[in-house]
Amino acid sequence: MLDPKFLRDELAQTAQRLAARGFELDVAALAALEARRKDLQSSTQELQNERNVRSKSIGKAKQAGEDIAPLLAEVGELGDKWMRPKLN
Repeated sequence: MLDPKFLRDELAQTAQRLAARGFELDVAALAALEARRKDLQSSTQELQNERNVRSKSIGKAKQAGEDIAPLLAEVGELGDKWMRPKLN
């Protein structure tokens, strides 16, 4: 079994070692998938951070007696984006 961290960090070396065993690793495809994974992870973290910031503003608005319905809707939309990232 290959260690995912080693595979990411030492992709060329892993491909060479596998080639010595008769397996051709599609390095370009794997690198593209890794780049996409990083993009999705970054997007997810940004959405989580935005949701947390807006959730705090809901608490402040609620304490001030303001209408929080629009803020709740915004946080709900962020939750939908976070749960269903674009996979294109």
